[in-house]
Amino acid sequence: MRLEELLKRVPDRVPAPPAATSDRVRARVLRAIVVQPPSRFARRAFLLAAAVVVGAIAFGAGYWTGPTQAAADLTIGVRPDSVPAYRLTEVTLFGTVPTGRPGESVDVEANECGQSGLYHELEGVRTEGQGVWSLPVPHSVPGTIQNNNRNYVTAKTLFRVKWNGRTSDVVTVNAVPGVTIYQLNRKVKQGKRQFAIFVLAPQIKYRPKVIVERRVGAGWKQAATVPVPITTIFGGRSHAVKVWLRAARGQVFRARITAKEAAPCYIAEAGPPTKPVQ
Repeated sequence: MRLEELLKRVPDRVPAPPAATSDRVRARVLRAIVVQPPSRFARRAFLLAAAVVVGAIAFGAGYWTGPTQAAADLTIGVRPDSVPAYRLTEVTLFGTVPTGRPGESVDVEANECGQSGLYHELEGVRTEGQGVWSLPVPHSVPGTIQNNNRNYVTAKTLFRVKWNGRTSDVVTVNAVPGVTIYQLNRKVKQGKRQFAIFVLAPQIKYRPKVIVERRVGAGWKQAATVPVPITTIFGGRSHAVKVWLRAARGQVFRARITAKEAAPCYIAEAGPPTKPVQ
């Protein structure tokens, strides 16, 4: 696929990067096409470099940080930039070093919300053709014990890289909490029915308040606010509660958590609607 066709697929709503950055990365990719022989390694290097071009213009599926005064051309990007906290989702970090050479050593660092608050080395990687590097998170390394890069992203996490004594900008992967509500049974008590509410987010506050909403026409109306305490009934740290809510047959509900309640390790989220009440 031609480079221009790749660039045309970038959404118009995404702001363009600095022109100098685009020109440098574009030139690097074009050199890879002309200079490298059509080997398997060259094709892989080109695909990675093309990903860098797309990332450099803030491709909608991920996030890219451009060069700064402190570390010109030491770049880092990530996709996706938002993951469900309750689902195992692989994240891919990628970037370039200024020399454009393969075999350069790059240290990837992470700072997970709810942990120490400090950056720690996640894993070291080597650049490939045109100075491009990439790293999946998590990354299984055979024979490695207590590898730092063995866990999925389950809370807001900051990433950066270090190379040759310099530090890149930071990219952020946000985590979306799981929040659900469903009817437990068909019993009716004084016009109320029993529901279960779950919040799946290991680093969320002790008793997050969940807003329960009832569907009204094409919109939603608040029906209750319910604190959801910690439970270990699923073998891990999660939140769950049983609650009686006023509900008529055929009504549809959903659970929603605000940014204030989800912070600092998660973003706001509205869960899926329930089936019609029985």
